[in-house]
Amino acid sequence: MKARWPKEASPATLPASGNPVWFTHQLFPSFPGFYMEEASGGCALCADGIDYTNHSNTLPSCLPCMTCKSGEEEKNRCTPTKDTECQCKPGTFRGEDAPEFCQKCSTGCPDGKVMVTHCNPWSNIKCVDQESGTLAHGEAPVPGEPGQPKGDHSSHD
Repeated sequence: MKARWPKEASPATLPASGNPVWFTHQLFPSFPGFYMEEASGGCALCADGIDYTNHSNTLPSCLPCMTCKSGEEEKNRCTPTKDTECQCKPGTFRGEDAPEFCQKCSTGCPDGKVMVTHCNPWSNIKCVDQESGTLAHGEAPVPGEPGQPKGDHSSHD
């Protein structure tokens, strides 16, 4: 059952007394987590895990919670004030070149390169040139990262 507020008012914050502070809708819209119920003109609460509103609004209903796509997992569940947050499942990442879907992580670096960053939900592995210590796309590696070349590789016996 949805919580309902009088037609002329909606709750703001609870003061120290614990009693709601009421505002008329002629001046203020419904708060995040609520929507403007058309029949009564009052605010009604969004359903946890089903729908939400994340800003003050005069919407006639809450927005439906997003469902994670295939290849994604739920990072944070939907609440009355926040939509579902999804991220790529382990072993996949969301690349800048194709942010619509998760791509499979590379399994290793090409010959002559060493891995400095493992795959995570936001980026693929990063590799550096084994001899010069520069990333494959020209960036300098972060000092102390795993896989960074150690010592002087310029002299050979």
